[in-house]
Amino acid sequence: YAINPIVGEKTEFEGFDVAFRLKNLSAVDELKHNKEVGEEYDLALVDTDIPGFLTFEQFKNADLRYVVTSYERSCLVKTREVMDGIYSTTESPGQLEVERIILNSVECSIDDEYLNMQLTEHLVVWPDESYHLPVDEVDLAIKINNQHNGKINLKGLSRTYRSLITDICQRIVECDRRTVRKAIRKAKRRE
Repeated sequence: YAINPIVGEKTEFEGFDVAFRLKNLSAVDELKHNKEVGEEYDLALVDTDIPGFLTFEQFKNADLRYVVTSYERSCLVKTREVMDGIYSTTESPGQLEVERIILNSVECSIDDEYLNMQLTEHLVVWPDESYHLPVDEVDLAIKINNQHNGKINLKGLSRTYRSLITDICQRIVECDRRTVRKAIRKAKRRE
């Protein structure tokens, strides 16, 4: 467990280095450069809900961009604040393709078209379909247990959740679906 008041905090979790309480994306770069000599990260996943955490240029240079939100009004307001913060760092943004994941998705009067309208001034190219993760009590229970146990347990996740994880992992690591499913099965056995 490492603490750096300027950069943030980093800990190892189930074989992954996890950094938190970072002020901006530059702090991630600082942590990457402080890694022991000869060791490199295969990839870095950045999850933030902090407006101003990253610049438009940093967002644009990411290999993949996902916006994770829900239909809840407070979550949509927060999503807009984060996107406003990103786009405020440039005067001439170009179009960016951004995938969208809707958490706790339910049938309601809010849909993807409404979500697109919330960010019309930003030049975002949204996919035809968002990833939807419906409310599932078992998935929520597993998430809560994982948080409190400090472990990643994939056993018992809904088919929808496993499929979403598989799709996203397949895109991130750029491999075939069979390879990702094999890795997920191996992770489940390890528990």
